[in-house]
Amino acid sequence: MSGELSSKKSTGTTLVELMVYMTLFSCVLSCVYWVLITSMRYYNVADASVDLQSQAMRGMATLTQDLSETTSMSVYDLDASTPKGIIFASPRNSQKKYTYNAYNELLWKRWVCYYIGSNKGVSYLYRKEVINDAGTATIPAIPAGKDTISGWINDNSLTATTVAKYVDSVNFEIYTDIVTATYSLENSPSTDKRNTLQITSQIRTRN
Repeated sequence: MSGELSSKKSTGTTLVELMVYMTLFSCVLSCVYWVLITSMRYYNVADASVDLQSQAMRGMATLTQDLSETTSMSVYDLDASTPKGIIFASPRNSQKKYTYNAYNELLWKRWVCYYIGSNKGVSYLYRKEVINDAGTATIPAIPAGKDTISGWINDNSLTATTVAKYVDSVNFEIYTDIVTATYSLENSPSTDKRNTLQITSQIRTRN
């Protein structure tokens, strides 16, 4: 018989090779997963930090606007109370305008309260107000039952406006014509990294 016999050689993957491939693939996949999780964690922390700064600036802007229009003689500093907050008179009427009597005296039209509250485990800085459009040229008597923060909170007839989110403490220092407002915020999406911020403003009362 002439001719050459041809033989076929198997080119398949052995079990040992497959185990090596799977081990390498698992290592690569674990590294990618770790990088992804770390990146997401830092992104969440950075996003929370930006949100925290935005809430702080927005809340302080609103508080500064209100306090700058009052007089320090009307301010009730209730830092020692629980919940904490501040109460003061405001000259703006229901149309948010200043009004004067026949003697060109500014008329005081409302009382305002800022306080810390919580909703679903998140702390907020809230604002409530009582308006009397008749007004008086002198600081009016504080409404009945409104000389404490609890009195404002428990009055469900008053609308609570959200001023800022994540505010967990407030402090006020009152001088002759200046109110120093300080509040602290916290929003920590990561359990191993606290994300906090404290903001302070000296507000000159001009009325």
